[in-house]
Amino acid sequence: MNSKETEGPFLPFVKYAVDEDICHSVNCCPGQLIVSNTDPSQTKASGDGLTGSVVGRETKILVLTRDSTGKRCYDENDKVKVRIQSPLSEELETEFEDENDGRYTVTFIPKLAGQYDVMISVNGQPLTDNPWSIQVTPHQYQRAFNLGTKNHDQVEEELSSLNSLLYGGAKLSLPRAVAISHVNGNIAVLDLCFGTQLYDANGKYLRPFGERCSGKRLKLPQSVAFAISGDVVVIDRAKTTLCTERGHFVRYFSATQRTHIRYQFHVMVA
Repeated sequence: MNSKETEGPFLPFVKYAVDEDICHSVNCCPGQLIVSNTDPSQTKASGDGLTGSVVGRETKILVLTRDSTGKRCYDENDKVKVRIQSPLSEELETEFEDENDGRYTVTFIPKLAGQYDVMISVNGQPLTDNPWSIQVTPHQYQRAFNLGTKNHDQVEEELSSLNSLLYGGAKLSLPRAVAISHVNGNIAVLDLCFGTQLYDANGKYLRPFGERCSGKRLKLPQSVAFAISGDVVVIDRAKTTLCTERGHFVRYFSATQRTHIRYQFHVMVA
């Protein structure tokens, strides 16, 4: 009862590994003891995968192994397991990456909204904060910008252009189709009242499109799309027309008996 307090013994993780080569030649199963200094009670986990996520978003969990003194340590024989259970009690598919320095990254993409359970263990022992319950919320779209609105500078610029007065400038009244260029991110909006309007990737109005394509203005455009090259494909008066983004005519896509195309109403580029 009067003895002095002493420090507790250090207990590293120990397991028995079978020597497969010898097992094939003898009837016994000799092996060796493998010792790891990793302490599951000191190992920490972090990342948005433990705090919450959004449906369809790539989510990560970082596991950092440490020894009993709290220092980061690494042992190639450590068994780090992360199990994620969906609201339907199904185990999610994950991507596991060993950084070979005591860091382990687990990536997953939740497909359903609801509560997910995360269980993490090291060498068969659960971490101190295990398990985690995270809430996955539905994806919320946020408006980046509006198309078809003007600021004062745009109005002054349009008033100096007769074409803008005739064809509506940046106005949109009855938008019917929209296309985005894979080359520069520009946006083409087909409006039934004001024709096709071009905007840059940030929503700034550039110019009307199609006044001089094929030698005359496109009168009744029905659909618009961007080709992979960045050119613009427009269906106008039952003709599919290819123009540059600056509005210069390139060629028609003529209907033939072989293609059996008679009435074109919509075009898209995959």
